[in-house]
Amino acid sequence: MALLVAPGGTASGQTVGDVQIFALAAIARDVLAAGGVGVAVRPGGRLRFAVNGVVGSESGAAAGRVEAVAVFHLNPFRQTGWAAYGGGGAAVRFRQPGTSGFLLVMLGAESRPARRLGWFVEVGAGGGVRLATGLRVRTRRSDRSVRP
Repeated sequence: MALLVAPGGTASGQTVGDVQIFALAAIARDVLAAGGVGVAVRPGGRLRFAVNGVVGSESGAAAGRVEAVAVFHLNPFRQTGWAAYGGGGAAVRFRQPGTSGFLLVMLGAESRPARRLGWFVEVGAGGGVRLATGLRVRTRRSDRSVRP
């Protein structure tokens, strides 16, 4: 297990972050159709930690959703093609008449995960069937460039 999670491919002292713009549908008794943004950090290796937020409509009423997820990438160092990942976390849905929270699990694929720009698609469960697609913009930051 330690070998799977161990950093590799990303230079020591380097952190990858990303911002995503995406569309999300959560299909349960009602359907949430929303768009939003997310921010994430990849502290090296195969892990990615993200916070996502969307706003949209559910049954004709305004609704929103916030997610906190941890993801394990199978091949985050691919320069071309698609790479799979899986993850989980927690989500909270906001709408009238109330708020609800639930656990979230997902599978996804990301194009060119080691490049600056790439598309992604996800399917999962949590508050219904969760479908998402969008665009990620990645940045690299070297810890050595930070000065005290």
